Amino acid sequence: MRALTTTQIDALTTTRLRSLTVTQLGSLSAIQIKALAPSQMPALTSTQIAALTAEQVGGLEPVDIAALSPAQMAGFSSLQIGYLSTKQVAVLGTAQIASLTTSQAVALSAQVAYLSVAQVQALEATDLAAIGAAGIARLNAQQVNALNMAQMSAAVNSLTASQINWMTTAQKRVYASVMSALSAS
Repeated sequence: MRALTTTQIDALTTTRLRSLTVTQLGSLSAIQIKALAPSQMPALTSTQIAALTAEQVGGLEPVDIAALSPAQMAGFSSLQIGYLSTKQVAVLGTAQIASLTTSQAVALSAQVAYLSVAQVQALEATDLAAIGAAGIARLNAQQVNALNMAQMSAAVNSLTASQINWMTTAQKRVYASVMSALSAS
């Protein structure tokens, strides 16, 4: 497989791509992986995606990442999610974000600041809670204002003083209610 040129990689049919073994796919260089077209990405199985190395994940173009389905995203390990660049993370669709497991979402915690408002809104409340205080502290004003009530409840103990100041009136009510309930228990 290493002998294939980037032109030959680009010419692989989806049937041929789907038939590659994990070993064959693993033998491709990052440059060869980079040659895959977005139209070829749907052919990769979650098992094949799970076998990608850090170098190969880095070789995927942002448009390739954007072409992956939520089911394919499930193939990425938490470690592989951590390999994604800020440019790759920036193109994740809301359906892809919503499909992340909690451990995959935690792997994104260092890049939370680079998520769009729509991407933050797509995070499950449990995922946001799992990201933890360090990840939540990276949320900017627009991201904090976009949090829904379930997300607010999940993040309430991790918000910084600045983030509390950025909250909308409705969010501040949820914050006060949750804090009151916590202090009463």
